[in-house]
Amino acid sequence: QFDAVQELLGEKAVEGPATTESLVQALERLREQCYAQVLHTHAGHAATSEARPLTETGISTMATKTDRLEHTEEDLRLRRILARVLWNSDHKDDMPSDPAERKAAFDLVRRDYQKKALDLTRRLENNNLKLVETDKQS
Repeated sequence: QFDAVQELLGEKAVEGPATTESLVQALERLREQCYAQVLHTHAGHAATSEARPLTETGISTMATKTDRLEHTEEDLRLRRILARVLWNSDHKDDMPSDPAERKAAFDLVRRDYQKKALDLTRRLENNNLKLVETDKQS
């Protein structure tokens, strides 16, 4: 046991012969160093975590990733349509006249507009509103 503990602590952890008492003292020093390092690391993160306080597992009221609803094909379709509508609205004055150029221009920023569409649908849902696709009127 002494050899295993001394190997964990390193060659120079104990001065002189390794006794039970010297190994225990070396382990206590190591434990104190670990605590000091954890406190130092935590103090470094404290400035950034003040904006978002630390929460322990199980205490947070925020929904976890597994608690989120899976998006249906209809939700994804509505989000794609909404992304295109938002892009059209933002670029109504400088939209290319060629359909291929319009498609290429939208493809460059597609993900950004899909994120905007997701944000908008979440804001609407938070206010008890929902987007629904209606049948086209002839």
